[in-house]
Amino acid sequence: MALDGEAFDDVAAWVSFSGMLSGTPLIGWLRSQPLRWWGIRLWLWWRGHGSQALRDLEYRGAAPDHSGFAGNTRIVHVCAFPLRHHLAHPWAGRGYDRLAPLGPNDGGGVLLRDCLDWPGIVCPIWGVDHYLDPAWDLSPLLTGCVSAALRE
Repeated sequence: MALDGEAFDDVAAWVSFSGMLSGTPLIGWLRSQPLRWWGIRLWLWWRGHGSQALRDLEYRGAAPDHSGFAGNTRIVHVCAFPLRHHLAHPWAGRGYDRLAPLGPNDGGGVLLRDCLDWPGIVCPIWGVDHYLDPAWDLSPLLTGCVSAALRE
């Protein structure tokens, strides 16, 4: 949007699934671990990616700027709201524990308190982690969120 805000003038709805709109404090944690920090940067380089992605995910702690969206754009955020025992993804437990001192989180990088400041509608999904991959079929719920966002 920063490059060409006009390209988004006709966007009717935006649905974010576990988006890290405020960045993630996990980047700060990663920076405090020099071997991991350089390891992930090397891995990104090896895969043909720059380290800009890490800078883009730096924690901002404030509501993201949505000023590039037209006033009629519906914004819906689908966010996971788990307890520790709900975590299913192998990486979720580590992320959850690293962020726990900062408050409830989704196990993947989103602090749940940040969701309160996001513009639009927040659709919390209880009992799943950031990766939205529970043992039960989540498809009808996600389809319902997208359908609701697209409805007039």
